[in-house]
Amino acid sequence: MIARPVSELTSAPSVLARLRASGEPPTTDGARAFLLDDPDLVWLVERGEVLVFGVPLHGGRVGGPRRHLWTVRAEGLLFGVAPSKGPTPMALLAVGTAGARVWRE
Repeated sequence: MIARPVSELTSAPSVLARLRASGEPPTTDGARAFLLDDPDLVWLVERGEVLVFGVPLHGGRVGGPRRHLWTVRAEGLLFGVAPSKGPTPMALLAVGTAGARVWRE
């Protein structure tokens, strides 16, 4: 991962401009959930909201109830975190609300 100046990380318009130029197209339209399980990735919520849940994993897949942890609004950043270790690993699951648009880098 390439280090970026703090000013770029704290300015949503500059992050969004960079993502539009070189990042992945939007990763959710409000209908798809995705794991925040890669510490090398960052997501920017362009519009709408993304709910973040703690979920148990079974065989690398979500396998149990969701527990709401927090909500990220437009211009907020999401950072990937490796799943916990142990008999029942836990991970973070992001779910966009209707109309949410999220970019990944």
